[in-house]
Amino acid sequence: MGVQAITRDELAYLFVMYGLGFAMIFLCYALMYRRAYRRTRSVNSSLDLLFYSQHFSLYVITAFLSVILGILKVGITFGAPGFFYAVLGPFCFAHATWFEKKYRKNIS
Repeated sequence: MGVQAITRDELAYLFVMYGLGFAMIFLCYALMYRRAYRRTRSVNSSLDLLFYSQHFSLYVITAFLSVILGILKVGITFGAPGFFYAVLGPFCFAHATWFEKKYRKNIS
């Protein structure tokens, strides 16, 4: 009764399931912030809520791209769908920089 190694297909399925779970969690956050953004009247509060709605949407997009890598079995043997989450750092930095230029400077 030895331990069997996980197959490539099982590993791909695992990446897909984890990615879908990650996407669903952050989709809830993004939608909650979007709903709060639509209901708020304060300009500063609404900008913060819009920022976080977009911010967490980046997490959802990243997760779905990782799921696609898992479905296509791209780089499964070295964990590419998992390592793909490392792009969140640059994505979030780029989003924050863009958001600051587009929205915050118009208010000041």
